[in-house]
Amino acid sequence: TLAFDAFERKITDGSTSYAYDSLDRTTTSSTTSFTYDGGSNKLISDGTSHYARTPDGALLASSQGDTPQFSITDRHTDLVAGLSVDGTTVTSSTTYDPFGQKTATNGTTPALDYQSGWTDPGNGDVNMAARWYQPGSRAFTSRDTWLLDPSPAAQANRHVYANSDPVNGTDPTGHNRACACGGGSVFLRSGGSRGGGGGSKATRPKSKSKTKTRAKTSYRD
Repeated sequence: TLAFDAFERKITDGSTSYAYDSLDRTTTSSTTSFTYDGGSNKLISDGTSHYARTPDGALLASSQGDTPQFSITDRHTDLVAGLSVDGTTVTSSTTYDPFGQKTATNGTTPALDYQSGWTDPGNGDVNMAARWYQPGSRAFTSRDTWLLDPSPAAQANRHVYANSDPVNGTDPTGHNRACACGGGSVFLRSGGSRGGGGGSKATRPKSKSKTKTRAKTSYRD
């Protein structure tokens, strides 16, 4: 049985209870306590695993006890694999259907799964910041507290995930669809490339001749 507070936050689900802080972040799930990076929604510890992140908050690595591993995510930001610290061995892997149901798992995986969200081991719900998402029902457990433009029509359903288009969209805040494009893991390589379609970011040398020409150019009405 689900129960919600006045702010549409899930507070009980069967025998599991949830508590939140003033920023609407989940602080406890029964016996599990969560720690975040500053005032963000980026989880850095769930008591069992610790998570390392890039400066922009993307998942980089996880550590369970004394076993660290690099985290591999796809363009949808789903955690799909773990790599040994030397980058030579796949230590774990997970596959999902488009709406987040797990189809296969191998190895020891942390509790971050679909969309890199913390997944409750008791009921499979995924923490997506403002709300909890149920991959099995393909919907959020509570309606969106934001009232979105009803166009496209899918947004009129305030329980729907990513406008019912999970292949091309995510919902990182629990409020609004975002494009699932250009994400993926960050690999620590010489030159620093970004996987998952991001590509390496190179800086083009400036042309001195062009700089001089532009400096002499004036524009008038």
